[in-house]
Amino acid sequence: MANTDLAFRFTEDLYASKTEVMKALNTSLVDNIWANILAYRKTYNKPLGLFTFSKSEYVLCACQYIISKNAQMEMKLLKVMRELSSVNPEDYSSLEYYCYLNLLKSVAKNEELDSSEVRMRSILRNEIKYLDEQNSILPRYIDALNYLKRHYSNSIDIAFIQTLHRFLIGNDDSYLRMKNDEDRSNKVLIGRNYTSAPYNLIEPLMNDLCNFINNTIVEPIIRSYIVYFYTVMVKPFDRYSDEIALLLAKAVLARDSIGELACLLPIENIFVEAKEHMTRLLTDAQKYNDVTYFVRFGLDFHEPLINNFIDYIVKFKTQFIKEEFFQVDEEEDKPETKEIEKSIERKEEAAPVKEVEIVKDAGEMAINIVIPQVDEKEAQRLEQYLLESDPSLKKGEARFYARHCRLGMNYTIQQYKKFNHCVYETARTSMDHLAELGYYRKEQVKNKFIYSPVNRRN
Repeated sequence: MANTDLAFRFTEDLYASKTEVMKALNTSLVDNIWANILAYRKTYNKPLGLFTFSKSEYVLCACQYIISKNAQMEMKLLKVMRELSSVNPEDYSSLEYYCYLNLLKSVAKNEELDSSEVRMRSILRNEIKYLDEQNSILPRYIDALNYLKRHYSNSIDIAFIQTLHRFLIGNDDSYLRMKNDEDRSNKVLIGRNYTSAPYNLIEPLMNDLCNFINNTIVEPIIRSYIVYFYTVMVKPFDRYSDEIALLLAKAVLARDSIGELACLLPIENIFVEAKEHMTRLLTDAQKYNDVTYFVRFGLDFHEPLINNFIDYIVKFKTQFIKEEFFQVDEEEDKPETKEIEKSIERKEEAAPVKEVEIVKDAGEMAINIVIPQVDEKEAQRLEQYLLESDPSLKKGEARFYARHCRLGMNYTIQQYKKFNHCVYETARTSMDHLAELGYYRKEQVKNKFIYSPVNRRN
């Protein structure tokens, strides 16, 4: 095979390092081939104004594959914008909630914390009264995202970066790292591959990065990957440099591409699923002064995630359309429905009011109600008991359950929505929360979920 064909293959088909070329060809005699590969790449190389720790300038190889992939990703982000713009404003907060839920799992995994969905839901709902310092990064990351959502048009400079970092650490003491990483690889004299920048270079390197963000002509999507890579490489802070790298990548996409919608993109997955590749990518980028290794990896890595994100938005909207359809069907004011409701009301008014039985056993509570209607005073007493005995319950949840806990009966999300005068998604998450805590058993019947009270004496 001609060297020109190999140069194309190992740049466009696979952006290979010299080691990977040797492995692919099963020979160590690749000096001439490698020289031709570098010559081919040089025709596409763009200097970036970003530098290695030894003062060599990084380049981006804007080859055919990179340009094509970037164009495809731009089209996908436009589709994300179109799909999100057609979400009902009343439902948008629910979509945002589930986006945050999923990206928060990646942050938790990166910090080696409990990333279970129940835990993430509790954090997003502010239901956990106390979090230790290690776990506090989770709500703080959401706070930083919300700040970014409001201020993405701000100039991106070191002051802006430190503001984001203050959200992550929970106080105003945000300082650039003031000591060197003790990793052994930072002390090798020949062929050194740094795991982070020497502390005395951090400020000038971050100034270079801010200049690159604000003045480069590199496309926003590619720029966001370069910003992520460079921030991880420099590691400007003692803590949470990875999170800052992601927030800066989203800041670039927000300011110069898709606005605040960038905050919802699931790019945090790269924390966990790409962690094993980062050492190799950082090594190759430093060795060849070439950020293309990481940019190409990022474009390939996120393509299926963005596709799944688009599919999720479509599914989300379709599900809401279905739910609204069934809501109208269930609550439509038909004459016969009104007559039935009036009949029930007459029976309930005529029925004698019996005392509600509240049974306490080993710190748990069980309720057996065999009357058509709960006495309001007893319901209020039960509601207060629930709130005092189970601090994980919200007031609306306790209020609903205290009046809808008859064994053998079934309740729906629509009932909760109507009872508490809330949006559908709030009702759904609240009923699911009650089911998670063991107050109801959740089952699906045809096109809707029903929730049956659980006998909590057993």
